[in-house]
Amino acid sequence: MGRRGPWTGDADGRAGAANTTLAAAARAGDGRAIGELMAAYLPLVYTIVRRALAGQRRQVGQAVAWLDPDDRVLWSLWWLEIGEELSRSELAAAFGVSVPHAGVRLQRLRGRLDQARALVAAIEARPRCPWLDTVVAGWDGIPSPLWRKRIARPALRQHGADTRPRRGHDTRRRRCLARKHHARPPG
Repeated sequence: MGRRGPWTGDADGRAGAANTTLAAAARAGDGRAIGELMAAYLPLVYTIVRRALAGQRRQVGQAVAWLDPDDRVLWSLWWLEIGEELSRSELAAAFGVSVPHAGVRLQRLRGRLDQARALVAAIEARPRCPWLDTVVAGWDGIPSPLWRKRIARPALRQHGADTRPRRGHDTRRRRCLARKHHARPPG
């Protein structure tokens, strides 16, 4: 016999109808219905969220390897700030800059980290974009800031919001980006 849960029902669908009625009652503010739905579905929601966060943590951890050494130090300090173990002024003092300058540096770091996360996702994607395969053909497989820049700059041009054809830009790169973002490239 298969696994049973709140989303399964009898052969005649009675549990499905009961769940629909329960959901309608919860939307109407019935506390008992809300409690039953929470008890039935909360473990499932927690599992989904936990898996998604674990994947994001793994991806961020891999992305940090693509950052410059100074950015890695700043990322560590920023992580302490996020965890409320360090204030922004303490972060600025530790990095030897003013508080506003620290904010600017963090903003730039977040941009490079997002770039590196997108790079990690693109490299792990299967099937991988043929254009990306040609770019990484000479890469030794070790993440570095130099390779992040070599790979990400052209990829951003192709994966950015502006995918209009421009003179000198390879259509294959634009199509690769569009596949990644599930959009059709123009032209």
